[in-house]
Amino acid sequence: MIVCKNCENNYEGNFCPRCGQRYIEKRFTLKDSIVWLFSSVFNLERGFVPTTLQLITKPGVTIRNYLSGITVRYAHPFRFVFIWATISAILNVYFGFFEDSQEMMSQTFGEEANYNEEQIEFTKKSNEVIRNYMSLVIMATIPFMSFFSYLLFKKKKYNYAEHLIVNAYANASSIVIGLPLLVFYFFTDNITLISTLSFSIGAFVMIRVYKFFFEVNGFIAFLKYVLTFAFTFLSASIIGVIVVIVIAIAAKFLGLENPFEQAPSPQ
Repeated sequence: MIVCKNCENNYEGNFCPRCGQRYIEKRFTLKDSIVWLFSSVFNLERGFVPTTLQLITKPGVTIRNYLSGITVRYAHPFRFVFIWATISAILNVYFGFFEDSQEMMSQTFGEEANYNEEQIEFTKKSNEVIRNYMSLVIMATIPFMSFFSYLLFKKKKYNYAEHLIVNAYANASSIVIGLPLLVFYFFTDNITLISTLSFSIGAFVMIRVYKFFFEVNGFIAFLKYVLTFAFTFLSASIIGVIVVIVIAIAAKFLGLENPFEQAPSPQ
């Protein structure tokens, strides 16, 4: 018979039936702390690694299982995509892919747009914000994608919340499969090739998830993913323009030439 250290209830087994306290006999060790850290962050006891592997091999079955209520064997979709988005963001910065891709875009579009110094500075600051919050930027697109996939696959009778789960898992899968390209970029330094491959692989994975989950043919999955991506990109661009306009108006109201500089202190 064990006496619970939390509520002093007498019981047998590994957990107290009254308060749920786990029976711990030995002292805590460094190994326990490391295991706890990985279990808490990656939720390994809920199948983080198995979820990754099953989404790659059987995406349709895996997501349908989760939506049917079989959740204990899978990692939570939003935590799952957030972890992989964070890993991707770290590797993007570490291998220099993000900075190089932004530099390429600046050279490509900056010269044509003929930006002045303030606009160039604004663009740099915007890129810095994206760099610091890349994982959140990735996750911010999921509600948009889910809304448009909900409209395009409405006949499949899945609600918006279920589409959020589908797109969270689908985006995580595309991130996982695209990660080796970042390592490849470290050795090739070919930004155009890696950008093209990354976009193509990401699209292929998303189309594959749509195909097997919604049980449609490849052409329909391709067409509806393209529309979902296009509408998401358009919506994000419109919101981005609105945000820039609001910032510019606020900056003008505060008397700032550069929207990112501090407001002048009152005299």
